[in-house]
Amino acid sequence: MRYFSPVTFAFMSLIFLGFSVAGIVQPDSYFHQGAKIEFRITADNGAKSYSEIQIKDVLVQNGRTIITAQDQRKDDQGKTTLVYRMRYIADSTNWCVSALNHLNSSMLYSSNNIPVLKSDSLVYPYAMKAGDTLLPAKASEVVSNTTRSIEFLHRKVVGVESVTVGGESLSAFRITCTMNTHSLVDYGGLGAINTDLSYEYTEWFVPSKGIVKSERISQTGKTSVIQQ
Repeated sequence: MRYFSPVTFAFMSLIFLGFSVAGIVQPDSYFHQGAKIEFRITADNGAKSYSEIQIKDVLVQNGRTIITAQDQRKDDQGKTTLVYRMRYIADSTNWCVSALNHLNSSMLYSSNNIPVLKSDSLVYPYAMKAGDTLLPAKASEVVSNTTRSIEFLHRKVVGVESVTVGGESLSAFRITCTMNTHSLVDYGGLGAINTDLSYEYTEWFVPSKGIVKSERISQTGKTSVIQQ
């Protein structure tokens, strides 16, 4: 058997690690400032709208890439209806999506109504496999008299499926969870309105592209989102 000196072994380990890190597959489209990632949103009644994620800033810091973006929602005529803030973080092992992205936090606040925002990250390990349990996550927004929150529970990788995106067939990890939302509007002496909703939420994750498809099902129906 051939043995290597500690110095030689350490050198070879560094070379191997370098190749491993360099070979990581990540959602490349999100790493380019100015890039746009488009999605089609379809409701149960056939109504269609669109989401255009625009990458505004890409910052590499302490081994992580921090990505800020905005989500322009458009109607079926292409007219912008709403604009939301978005945030993503990537490192050598995980793709992370701010749970606040799913709360549709508006970028259009007045100086008198600056929101208080708190958020975990939805973590997607690049090396996930069927049967894995993923970390839960939650986020909240408080602005003026309104509190909104969202949580993702019981996240699990249930398998690998083929998904067609932009005419291309991709192998995607299918992830299921329970998504709960809460909204409280406090009218002071006039009382408050509480709204609680629960959804069956499914995502399809491709390490080289991110979340390429999602479905949200509740008692009121199903909404599907797929990358174009």
